[in-house]
Amino acid sequence: METGDDMTMRKKLLICLGVIIGGMMLLSADMRHLSAFEIQIGSRMLDTRKPMVALTFDDGPHPGITDEILKILDEYDSVATFFIVGERIEKNSEILKEMIRLNCELGHHTYSHQDMSRLSESELKHQLEMTQNVLNEVVDPQYVMKIARPTFGNTSTSLLNYMEFPLILWSIDTRDWSHKNKDKSVAEVLMHVQDGDVILMHDDYQATLEATRILVPELIQRGYQLVTVSELFTYKQIELLPSRIYKSAHSMVS
Repeated sequence: METGDDMTMRKKLLICLGVIIGGMMLLSADMRHLSAFEIQIGSRMLDTRKPMVALTFDDGPHPGITDEILKILDEYDSVATFFIVGERIEKNSEILKEMIRLNCELGHHTYSHQDMSRLSESELKHQLEMTQNVLNEVVDPQYVMKIARPTFGNTSTSLLNYMEFPLILWSIDTRDWSHKNKDKSVAEVLMHVQDGDVILMHDDYQATLEATRILVPELIQRGYQLVTVSELFTYKQIELLPSRIYKSAHSMVS
């Protein structure tokens, strides 16, 4: 028969065992948090050992398209990079605020969609400064864009001589602006995607929105993490430098 002392001893042992198990669980959680390969960004947990790609959208924002793309990204706890046109900022400020809230990245695409390669140094500077100034005035006074995408993908020797930002091209072109067909955009990405890709789309077409609905969950299902351009290059340990052209985190032009 179990005595009172035996029962007391058993309770003490159970308590000690519970403390030990609890401590091990906390230690395990701390070890996960301190992992050298895992990075917490807001609600996202990135693993730098796993494949990453950057979805990018040009020429926006456009109501009814860009805001719906943001909802998809939010649903799947993912982000993208938006190369914005400055003259579209003021009327779409709430969409841009949502981009920033979701930790998406904003990049330069000129104020009025001018061909950067044909602009003088002063003209280019004016286009970029106007865009940054309007963004700070009506969206977020603290946000500073740190990358640019040349309109039409055009570059020139003169542009490289005075561009103060890294120029981001792409490794996968969906050509959504040409065919406006969601299935073709999806096929182009899924047939060619690899770790480190920068994917070009435009957030002013309904077909692009529909393609995004398919691509985001499918890329995640295939093991890709959807990150911003700056995140992609940072975690691939590639420094983005002014006046240099980058196509992907596995291919740099110059």
